[in-house]
Amino acid sequence: MSESAETHESGPILVCRIAIPLPERCPCYQLSARYPDLNIQVEGCLPLGDGQMLERIRIQNAPGEGTTEELIRSSPDVRELTLVSQTEDSVLHQCTVPLCSVIAVHEKLHILPEFPFHIERGLESFLVMAQSSKCREFLSAIKEQIPGAVVTSISRDSITPVEGLLTERQREVFHYALTQGYWDVPRRTTLSELATSLKVSKSTLHEILSSVESKIIHKVTEREISEA
Repeated sequence: MSESAETHESGPILVCRIAIPLPERCPCYQLSARYPDLNIQVEGCLPLGDGQMLERIRIQNAPGEGTTEELIRSSPDVRELTLVSQTEDSVLHQCTVPLCSVIAVHEKLHILPEFPFHIERGLESFLVMAQSSKCREFLSAIKEQIPGAVVTSISRDSITPVEGLLTERQREVFHYALTQGYWDVPRRTTLSELATSLKVSKSTLHEILSSVESKIIHKVTEREISEA
């Protein structure tokens, strides 16, 4: 079967936003319950095997030095805790915790997580970007494992026609920048913030995004000329 036939049968790429209630043992739940106005984001998760994972939690406008660290450390789910970085307005923690259902389902279905996950008042909100058949599998698995999980929005990904233009790395960066609002007006994130989250230099990220933009603009221009 050809690649185009497989893509057609699997359906268009969808972008789904899902919200799930966090278990009370989860450090992010405890943070958001104690400080409901905090801006809390899970910036990344790395499965370690044996039912464990590394999780990076960024907290904006933390209430005081050591306060969030103490609260995270008190969670019964936290095995190890490290302070990765700290600035005047944010702190980044890394902790070892049990593998959560959300990341386990991502792994099982080979879907790349779209970080960051947003935490607010005990709820975790995140995007899933995949072909419609995979999205249906994901939603079914999440709702089975997490009572109370809800889909808050579903939209069709408008970049589907140009997917074949980009390398795998370019697609990953493009999808991440898109979901973070890099091309929104006004922008919801900056090149520096994206570079920090993706752990690349600003110059490298600029080159990747410039290449992506050039390919897409040329493709759209070619299509418009051919349809004229």
